[in-house]
Amino acid sequence: MQKLIALVLVIVGLVFVVKKFSPSQKAVDVSFEGEWVQIDEDLMYGQGKTKQLIVAVDKERFRIESNFKDERQNQYHTIEVYDGQMMHHKSRTEWGPGSSEAREGMPTEPELSSYKPPQADLFDRRFWSQSHIGKAGPGGKVAGRDTVLYQARENRPEGELTSQAWVDEETGVVLKSIQSVYSKQIEDIVTKTTLECRRVSFGPVDESFFSKP
Repeated sequence: MQKLIALVLVIVGLVFVVKKFSPSQKAVDVSFEGEWVQIDEDLMYGQGKTKQLIVAVDKERFRIESNFKDERQNQYHTIEVYDGQMMHHKSRTEWGPGSSEAREGMPTEPELSSYKPPQADLFDRRFWSQSHIGKAGPGGKVAGRDTVLYQARENRPEGELTSQAWVDEETGVVLKSIQSVYSKQIEDIVTKTTLECRRVSFGPVDESFFSKP
């Protein structure tokens, strides 16, 4: 058990290092609306989940609508809106017909909250504007857009970090990224996160996207 806990702590630390990218100023000053798919894989336990992200951005303001269904057919809906000052959060769960929550009549009323977010929270949400380092080369088309592919690898005593990012040539927006963690302790990839844009439209975005949900 102690070895497993130590391995989990190592993985968490590695993932934190992978995410330490600075924001791309070029991608901060754009407006667009699009759809991404996020796939999180925990290969050590053979688990994973797929999440749909509908995103609207107007420079510093953004709206992220997230939809996810688990193996019990429970559906989770989340909307986060940053209006330039406050973060507004709305979440709702629809229990699957065969779930214990549905049988017990657990409530499904939406949860609402608003708060002034720290910069770290905003940085984590803005996956589209995180800059990437590494070897650059042609990335081909993603969502019909020409991209530059950045690839980086970092060896550390506890494992290896691999990052790939397909960045829109014109705007600097990250259209696709793959981040994986290889553990030297078990000699295999233990986690992998893929974010890929399915569609994107650059230009002015309707003001209604940034209203409090």
